[in-house]
Amino acid sequence: MKDRFYIKEVADIMGVTRDTLRIYEEEGLIFPQRDANGFRVYSKDDIYRLIAIKFHKANDMSLKDIRNVLNRNEPRDIIALINNQIKTEESLIALHQNNLKRLKLAKYYYRETEQEISIEDGVMEGAYIVSDIYTDFMDTVKAFFKLSNDDPDYAMSFLNVEYDVNSSIETYKNSYVILDENEINALRRGDIKEKCEKLPEAKCIRCIVSSDEPVPKKEHLEEILKYAEKNKIKLTGRIYAHFLYQFEKESDINYIIEILAERMS
Repeated sequence: MKDRFYIKEVADIMGVTRDTLRIYEEEGLIFPQRDANGFRVYSKDDIYRLIAIKFHKANDMSLKDIRNVLNRNEPRDIIALINNQIKTEESLIALHQNNLKRLKLAKYYYRETEQEISIEDGVMEGAYIVSDIYTDFMDTVKAFFKLSNDDPDYAMSFLNVEYDVNSSIETYKNSYVILDENEINALRRGDIKEKCEKLPEAKCIRCIVSSDEPVPKKEHLEEILKYAEKNKIKLTGRIYAHFLYQFEKESDINYIIEILAERMS
């Protein structure tokens, strides 16, 4: 086997560009020598080192982390770096699982809108109020964009409106941005739980509706109240709603809204 390889030969062996090899050199991953004419010369050990680099890159390690792994002498230091990568991958898996869950929910919600309004028993799962509380929905919209621009994790939030049906169902009482607890856990954002108020977890009456506005119409709430009365279900008077998705139907904009009416325990 040859002992010396020029950059074109190494690039051909690896199936990468010469620029890639130059970047590896700049990042301190490989250290080719120079011949009398100044051309890069790679040894067999450089080739073997490139195998390790390819392995770690396949595991989504950054070039900086690969350099640290290859240049550390103590196994415990290397194990610490690998453990960091394992934590990163576990976080990504949790995020992808959440993405898959949201996609399946989206499919379900869109399918629901093809049917007549259906009301069913449900559970209000944990969610945190991550913005100020407003009386104007547009202020909540502005808060959502401010939060998500400052911190991309908040892009997974919902714009929530809250009704007090003991007072009125003509309009919502207030609105705010919420972030689902499962989302927070997947993002590993315990700091959000520490600083934000949690909405109550409770049994509820739940329905999905389609509306030409991003908040429920009066008739949607009336349907829920009729259902509760018919089935002798006692409500606390608090109803929460947030729009989930948007679509166009016959040139009209429609919003898919989830409505949750809190039941007495």
